[in-house]
Amino acid sequence: MAQFSYSNIAAIYLAVTFVYISYKLVHRAFFTPLRGIPGPWHAAFVNWRLKIAVLSGSRADYIHALHQKYGPIVRITPNEVAVNDPASFKDIHKIGSGFTKTPWYEYLSTSGPGKSPGVFQVTNPKDHAARRKFLAKGFSQRHLREQWENVVRERVNMAVARIKADATSGTADILKWWTYLATDVSAHLMFGESFHMLESGARVPYIVALETASICSAISWELPLVYWIGRRLPFAATRDIFYANEVLLDQGRLAVKNSKAQDFGTSNIFATAISESEKGDGTLTDEDIQAEAGNLIVAGSDTTGITLTYLTWCVLKQPALQKALEEEVSAADTIQVREKK
Repeated sequence: MAQFSYSNIAAIYLAVTFVYISYKLVHRAFFTPLRGIPGPWHAAFVNWRLKIAVLSGSRADYIHALHQKYGPIVRITPNEVAVNDPASFKDIHKIGSGFTKTPWYEYLSTSGPGKSPGVFQVTNPKDHAARRKFLAKGFSQRHLREQWENVVRERVNMAVARIKADATSGTADILKWWTYLATDVSAHLMFGESFHMLESGARVPYIVALETASICSAISWELPLVYWIGRRLPFAATRDIFYANEVLLDQGRLAVKNSKAQDFGTSNIFATAISESEKGDGTLTDEDIQAEAGNLIVAGSDTTGITLTYLTWCVLKQPALQKALEEEVSAADTIQVREKK
């Protein structure tokens, strides 16, 4: 009798669970404002296909294919829509549109999930505006020219020298050297000292940890159970992956220290941000600086390296343009960059 009762309880539990899941699937698919938006049938019920695309690194290709098939506005999950329309894009991203960043951004912090977010991860528009205000003066063109132009020139000369040295053997990996240039400059601005990747010709542990932490952040959002288990495994290899953010925090403490230095030789760009914060409500904390330092290394390294590589390719593909540029530079004693109004 007891066994029969347990069986009945189990059957009832399974039936209730089935009904509940079915209700949730039907409700999210049809009782929503998104129900009329075109897209693959499964996108109305589950997000597994998009998750597979994200984890395999093919999200952009997958969504592009959906736009080609279904049009400029596509439902890609039960609660997500992809938009490929210029007019709609402007409406979504204009100030005061009401469309805010999703919680996904909060998991991209280089400090780790749930830690102090940088300006890129802040989802509240009011908080985002305040953080941008703190950082604005330090990143103004005038301030950058006055305080950091010599640093940039010195690193550029080093990068050109390394490219020339490689070219003597027949080829030069300009993507590598431009990326190292951008990373060294970014590091000097954020931490008060260069990573000296141009001198060593190799990535430093911080950059390796940064790339690993970015992957780990994606895992924490897409596969939270895997992230939870990974953080508790006693193996060195898994700790290097799931605790990579600790390396970033250690380096971030240098950014905090140098932001408070009186000597310009060891100061960094956050000194200005702290000054602006203290004029207001003083809410820029040490943890915020650590997060922003990692964010800005990401923002200023690969992006700049890729852009410089593409510009180099464009010039080399046009011999007439290359010749004109070389003649103009050779004729100038010094290069004066006029400030854009």
